[in-house]
Amino acid sequence: MTVPTCKPRWFHATPDRLILVLLAVEVLLWLSDHLGWPAWHKGYAVLVAVASVGVAMLVMLLWFMVSLAFRWRSNSASGRCSS
Repeated sequence: MTVPTCKPRWFHATPDRLILVLLAVEVLLWLSDHLGWPAWHKGYAVLVAVASVGVAMLVMLLWFMVSLAFRWRSNSASGRCSS
């Protein structure tokens, strides 16, 4: 007998996808800082990078607190697998 695997839908928000989006934002901001893409560039990329990391940390902390409060399982938000 086979066991159904839990595979979230592509639009299902998970912490690992948040980290991947954060990594993509950081790479783009590093490139803009390194290459000086906008003409008005004055170090705003560094400020936005630090702010985005701070916001991501707050979102992850809030996510963790809500999952503890509602006793969600760690593998998916609903705790169920679709067959």
